[in-house]
Amino acid sequence: MLMDIDYNKLSYFLTIVRSGGLTAAAKELHRTQSAISQSLTALERELGVKLITWEGKRLQLTREGKLVYNAASDRMAALDEQLESITKAGVEVGGTIEIGMLNDASTDMQEVVFDHIAQFRNQYPTVTFKIHFDTSSNIEQALLARELDLGFLINIQSMHRFDTYPVATEQHIIGASPRYLGVKSVQDVIAKELIDIDDHFTCFTPWVAHNDPAALQLLEKKSPVLSVPDFRLIRKLVVDHQGIAVLPHYLIREDLKNGSIIQLLPELSALRVWVNCIRERGRQERLCEELFIKKFKSR
Repeated sequence: MLMDIDYNKLSYFLTIVRSGGLTAAAKELHRTQSAISQSLTALERELGVKLITWEGKRLQLTREGKLVYNAASDRMAALDEQLESITKAGVEVGGTIEIGMLNDASTDMQEVVFDHIAQFRNQYPTVTFKIHFDTSSNIEQALLARELDLGFLINIQSMHRFDTYPVATEQHIIGASPRYLGVKSVQDVIAKELIDIDDHFTCFTPWVAHNDPAALQLLEKKSPVLSVPDFRLIRKLVVDHQGIAVLPHYLIREDLKNGSIIQLLPELSALRVWVNCIRERGRQERLCEELFIKKFKSR
């Protein structure tokens, strides 16, 4: 029953049960509670059974939930034992891992990834890496075309096609040129010219959903004036007064200091986004990739 199920969802389910709830699981996994809840719902939908019921805030496993929990626990434990035995046995792990990283990835993010690669190669020196810098959409396409093995992305368009492993968080804010200084609300923002990385408002949607959920229906009726899959280019468009955008704080730090970009509605919550290590769901895993990802999971 569990052969075709995403291991990521099973891992989340196990954590929910072991930690006693969604909030504790979200904290342990460094994810939002909404993401954990959605993962549980998706797992129940894939299996066609209810796994958990709630008595207030108290978690109860259903009969099917107990069966899945026991089977998933055994499977995850067996996988960990296999990897550990391979490592202890001194089996030579080789191969090349091709990684896609964003053109505009922050220095902090690059340091996290490259430090991880260095530590991994100290343990497995025959594994080599090739790093490719590109836009988010191109990295996703390359992963699905099997031209890349792993990607480090923030906004994932085809989320259902990838397994994701959280690596770090970054702060994104609503930025605009001083021309938009009169904006006073989320609805005012939506009424203006919006720039996003795609036509689906991948960046704006979570910010609006968090700060003014009722305004989502207004966003759904709009289209971006410009759709550009590169934050560096979006930053330039914002400086040139072309519209409002959700931008990584690290990328516009100097612009905020000199006033060429202002933060709109600073009293509202900034968007805290996860940088994820991703790989295509269901692809044949190589040992070097599994060991590399396992180290991220245990960070």
